[in-house]
Amino acid sequence: MSPEEWLDIRTNRSEWARLQKHLRLGDHFRLLAARAMSEHAERMLGVCLGQAAASRGVELRSLDLSTISPETSPVRALLDRLEGARDPVWYFVRGGLSPYPLDELAPYLNQKRDVLRARLPGALILTLHPIDWDVLRSHAPDLWSIHTDALWFCDPPPAGRPTFVDEPLFEGVDDV
Repeated sequence: MSPEEWLDIRTNRSEWARLQKHLRLGDHFRLLAARAMSEHAERMLGVCLGQAAASRGVELRSLDLSTISPETSPVRALLDRLEGARDPVWYFVRGGLSPYPLDELAPYLNQKRDVLRARLPGALILTLHPIDWDVLRSHAPDLWSIHTDALWFCDPPPAGRPTFVDEPLFEGVDDV
């Protein structure tokens, strides 16, 4: 599947447009929470970010949390990989199948919230599965409090399976 085909799935293109708007806002720290329904959606978002960064002359620093050695501090690995980039820069961190339980990693990220803000001069796009975002919000509330926006990226439904609408059925009490 090409990035263009992936962007045409459900709301991916509108979410991508929202993300691009945030990326054009300048070179200050912004935490953008990207909820991805699968590793494929994480990878496709990374491809789209890579293409956009290359076309704008922006450096894209990426880190897949699943590649961090269990003997390494995940926060140290994150800073080592992300620091020292030339300006302008975007940071893309994907959850993947991390060897660290997120409920153990999240408190470290929460403690280092101000360090991340001080040392990373560009947008930090953190991509996790929606269930992992629930874990992060509950175990890292201070980190979550500084997010700029939450975006939702998905994949096509499996072939032969009925599709379910993952949007609210009604907007408010008056719609019932």
